[in-house]
Amino acid sequence: MSEFFPLRQSGNKNYCALCGFSASFAVSFYMKIRQFYIELTFHYGALINAYGKARQPDKAREVFDDMTAKGLKPNETIYGALVNAYGQAGQPEDAEKILRNLPEGLNLSSQTLGYLYNLVIKGYGRANRVEDVNRLKEEMLQKGLPIDVYTLGATGSVYDRMGTLNDETRSLRSREAEQWKELATLFGDVVHELNQPVGAIGLGVSTVKRYFEKGDRGNTLKFLEKLRLQVQFLGERMQVYKALTERSNAEETHRVSDMVSGVEELLRHYAEKAHVRIDIQITDDNKWKQALYLRGDKFLFQMAIRGLVYNAIQACSEESIPLERRHIIIRGIFTPSRPDEQSVAPYGWVDIYVRDEGPGIPPGIRERIFERGFSTKKGRGLGLGLTLAQSVAEHYGGRIVLMPEIATGVEFWLRLPAAPEP
Repeated sequence: MSEFFPLRQSGNKNYCALCGFSASFAVSFYMKIRQFYIELTFHYGALINAYGKARQPDKAREVFDDMTAKGLKPNETIYGALVNAYGQAGQPEDAEKILRNLPEGLNLSSQTLGYLYNLVIKGYGRANRVEDVNRLKEEMLQKGLPIDVYTLGATGSVYDRMGTLNDETRSLRSREAEQWKELATLFGDVVHELNQPVGAIGLGVSTVKRYFEKGDRGNTLKFLEKLRLQVQFLGERMQVYKALTERSNAEETHRVSDMVSGVEELLRHYAEKAHVRIDIQITDDNKWKQALYLRGDKFLFQMAIRGLVYNAIQACSEESIPLERRHIIIRGIFTPSRPDEQSVAPYGWVDIYVRDEGPGIPPGIRERIFERGFSTKKGRGLGLGLTLAQSVAEHYGGRIVLMPEIATGVEFWLRLPAAPEP
């Protein structure tokens, strides 16, 4: 206890030499003050983060300066929020200045320092500053900081937007370059989906600690159960991503209904949040007695299907679309191949149709929809989903088609060579 404040003894009791109160009262008072400062720091961090999302870095800086003026010590999370505020506002140089002037007493782990570097890289990426992105990535390598999926996502975004590759990427074989782009397309989804439960866990831990220190067993157990459910959700999502990204043997045969269901599970969170219904209609029972199977790389097949379904969800999520039209239909049917198609599709075709009832695609840009890097999402996304889906279809001798204009929404047709039932 003397590590907190000096004690003096009178009789058989200890007293605080500073305030004169009993030691037990002083300790209790100290712990309450300490908890107050922890919660105050958390709220300052939330304000900085909010101003960052609003692209008001100067306001975020004012909050940060007010926090330090009150004697509160910012932690790595606070510095990360401030760095991100400047990066999102298109001021990556200011974000880098913060990175360069971190106080020595922070004692950051390599993983945390790498995270801060990635925020600055992301800021330069938003400004299309490829040289600065490469400079910081090389610096991370020299410092031995981990190059992970976050780095890949931040660098991959700007490379694809600018249509450039750095020397290291240019030297990669074509397959490795494709893997780089595949990681970039999944990066945004992973971060978006996991950010909310991770934030809830962080807040929940603080809440549990507060109730535990108060001796409130009921609320402690209540919030522990909420934490358990959030951790369980994270585990389930990670299993889905793991299953999606595991590369399968190119000679394996996969049931189409299973792959479509896997993609639907992966994107269910987005659909439910936007109140979008997904209706899966896979016709395994047809007059040809031909169940739907594909032979090849499961990851590539699911990536192609995912690109179409994710685009449909985003289309239906627009504010102008009423709830009754927030509907996606995924159909899978078997089509026999013609005599001149036997060499490519000896077992017939698997035709997958993804239709939404969103706003549709304006006639002026329909011919550009498969261009690499082209996006209708006003700055969101990498513009790679449909391009990669087209690449997968062509790789297996199939094709992807934007169907002629329909009354409402859009329909894509993905055709792949069918495989015999194993």
